[in-house]
Amino acid sequence: MSALRIALAQTNSCVGDLAGNSRLVRRAVDEAAGAGAEVVVLPEMALTGYPIEDLALRGSFQQAADDRLARLAAELADDGHGDVTVVVGTLGAAEDSRPTNLAAVLHD
Repeated sequence: MSALRIALAQTNSCVGDLAGNSRLVRRAVDEAAGAGAEVVVLPEMALTGYPIEDLALRGSFQQAADDRLARLAAELADDGHGDVTVVVGTLGAAEDSRPTNLAAVLHD
């Protein structure tokens, strides 16, 4: 049986800094993948920062977080880490549009 190497990556995200937090995620994934990790798990709200409080209620911020998550997935693939499974915390929305925590799984 082969082993599965999982990395728990701690980042110091800044509330609302989607671009900066994406850079932190990319750096953490690059470091973990370089050490042989096949799965990298990041903290709650790693992409949006925590606590986001009233930012979570803004539709424009919800959309920006969704857009940034898609861009992050593409950037990780461009970085050569498409084969690494990345679990990153971000902002989601319930069916009634209430903000929720979301664990997004990025792969390929």
